[in-house]
Amino acid sequence: ATPNWIGVFDATNGCDRTVCCCPTGSINLSPVQTTKLRVQANFDGTCPQKPLFVDSTIDMPTTFTTVISFLQEPVTVRLSDDSQRITFVNAIAPICNGDAIRKNGARLSTEINSIFFVMVTALLILKQFVF
Repeated sequence: ATPNWIGVFDATNGCDRTVCCCPTGSINLSPVQTTKLRVQANFDGTCPQKPLFVDSTIDMPTTFTTVISFLQEPVTVRLSDDSQRITFVNAIAPICNGDAIRKNGARLSTEINSIFFVMVTALLILKQFVF
């Protein structure tokens, strides 16, 4: 399988914000040409400043693992084999490990279709009573 780092990921609550500076909300990974990856993310918890927004560019990973420097500490970033989950591993402070799940466009369209179906059904039921 080929790694797909590009996309939007939602940070989970795995990282302990009481002692760590943790990603929060959406993590946006976008290509810069073909060789670079732009990382945009908000962080919360015990960060050097609040709010902390990171907008940086790294070399585009060619494998499922890369190491970045975050607040002067090496963090191993792993992409799952199916490219659906990113895991952050801080060897110096494992309590600060965390992960993020890819926002699924297919799931979103399924939810929209379900809502549309419910609305159409409600309109049809309403029409029976009105006319």
